[in-house]
Amino acid sequence: MIKDLYTIIIAAVSENGVIGKDGKIPWHLPVDLKRFKKLTSGYPVIMGRKTYESLPKKFRPLPGRLNIVLSHQKEYQVEGAHVYNSLEQALEDLSEGQPKQDNIDYNFAFVIGGQKIYEAALPIVDFLELTYVKKEIQDGTAHFPPINFNDWVEEGRTDLERCSFVSYTKKID
Repeated sequence: MIKDLYTIIIAAVSENGVIGKDGKIPWHLPVDLKRFKKLTSGYPVIMGRKTYESLPKKFRPLPGRLNIVLSHQKEYQVEGAHVYNSLEQALEDLSEGQPKQDNIDYNFAFVIGGQKIYEAALPIVDFLELTYVKKEIQDGTAHFPPINFNDWVEEGRTDLERCSFVSYTKKID
């Protein structure tokens, strides 16, 4: 049972739901990267293997965060990151303050992608931090899962020229 751990999906999504194209982010938004760094620094970040491998080498593992990489490959290893075979086991360990890393706040964990990880996490996360990119991406190869907005309350919004930052909290039954 996960206790005292709030989970947050953080993602940037185009107007037509695209989050990636051929293993890359199909836009360059420094303001979004700055927000991502500000929100996730000091916390665990959970990502799939493909997302981890798509990060520029100089940012692997993401500095100032506890990096969790999910992979079905039993022998997969990453220097400076912790590999799990299931999202559930990673969240269970994080709720117990494991794996230990100095200067990490274990009250929150950010799910940072990709598509399959978002699909698995969406039903169980507590918050969404979404960047809506004001652009349509043709031929996207990774998409954000559909959101049932009846389950979410918009808590804040910042509209900028090229994107909007929107924060949601899951409704409590």
